[in-house]
Amino acid sequence: MRRMCGCAPQVEVIRANVVGCLTLADVCMQHEIHMTYYGTGCIFHYDDAHPIGGKGFLESDKPNFTGSYYSHSKARGITMGAHTAHP
Repeated sequence: MRRMCGCAPQVEVIRANVVGCLTLADVCMQHEIHMTYYGTGCIFHYDDAHPIGGKGFLESDKPNFTGSYYSHSKARGITMGAHTAHP
């Protein structure tokens, strides 16, 4: 990961994936601008309810992969952002 400041990598990850996402959603909500968020990162993994080749995941499904700090932060940002009001 490219270091953006002198802080710990986890702090940078939280700033980008949680704080950044929520700030953008908040500004869009305040100005009544539609926001569609496209993100990268693994937030789902196959399980008994979602086997390989079976049904896929829906936007409304809760993230079920937290195997890395990055993925966990992406899941948090997306989950928290989903609860913002949509204009």
